[in-house]
Amino acid sequence: MSGRGGKYVRKASSLTKKQLFLLLLNVVLALLALACAWGLNAVKSALLTQSAAKAWRGSSEMRFAQVSVFLPEDERTDVNSIESFRRTLDQALVDASLEAPEGGSPYPDAHWCAQASTRTPIPARRRSPS
Repeated sequence: MSGRGGKYVRKASSLTKKQLFLLLLNVVLALLALACAWGLNAVKSALLTQSAAKAWRGSSEMRFAQVSVFLPEDERTDVNSIESFRRTLDQALVDASLEAPEGGSPYPDAHWCAQASTRTPIPARRRSPS
């Protein structure tokens, strides 16, 4: 008998094509998952106005929540519909046992509106010959 260990020695295993493909696929999917996590983190912190509750809380123990409403551009709203929404929200908060101060609202409110506008150029004045 020559050699080491004879017939009981395990041969060094090599990856088959299928195993190599699956390994590469797993590496690519893991890299994609990391890229998605990075992208979601960037999107999450992109709109600082949507994290006002965290800023208001600061280091206090009081809890804050934020509600944002976005309407389609082509939907026309007026002051009456905004006031109606505020009354509905006030009533829902009171029904949920949130007390409003005397003559006030149970939450600070900031109504903001952006409207697209078109710019029309103002004709330049003609200089009179001197």
